[in-house]
Amino acid sequence: MIKSIIFILMLSSFGFADKINIFAASDLKFALDEVKREFLKLYSSGDITTKPKPYALGRIVIWSKHKNFKPELGFENLKAPWVDKIAIANPTHAPYGEKAKQAMEKLNIYESLKSKFVLGENISQTAGFISSGAADIGIIALSLALSPSIANTPQGSYFLIDDKLHSPLIQGYGITKIGEREALAKKFYDFMQIKEAGVVMKKYGFETK
Repeated sequence: MIKSIIFILMLSSFGFADKINIFAASDLKFALDEVKREFLKLYSSGDITTKPKPYALGRIVIWSKHKNFKPELGFENLKAPWVDKIAIANPTHAPYGEKAKQAMEKLNIYESLKSKFVLGENISQTAGFISSGAADIGIIALSLALSPSIANTPQGSYFLIDDKLHSPLIQGYGITKIGEREALAKKFYDFMQIKEAGVVMKKYGFETK
């Protein structure tokens, strides 16, 4: 299999001849895992031939299925007596975890909550911890909270975190050396810059230009 476009993290496109296929779960979780960091690694090593192009900003939310969760209380939920485990993506290598840490540090609650953290390798695993009950509450991507698999979860609800509490979570994409020879790869690259693509991204909780 030949990777013709790397669209964000591991939303890999596999191309044969002049055809590319882009696979993504309905909740877009593959597009959300470690996006900026993974993409810039490829670009700096020369594997990406186009300059990294930002197309959207990700948002984070506090999410829980617990019956005592009250979205209107925001971060106060994390301190509640019913909370034993808090799921976040590992802030040392996962962008969504890094932003969660920044937000909690800004509010001076990170250190006091640290002993309750359950760290996911990526944001999808983090959401899985909460969904399965391994964690009572956590901080995940808004796009996952809006996805069918989570949005339809009984009793599940979320609190949108103010983006002023953390640095921007920029999503980007580009074309590989292999992909630059494929006309369809360039067309998809261009398509991500038009209004129609932006409408889809907004549907899943991303902020676009």
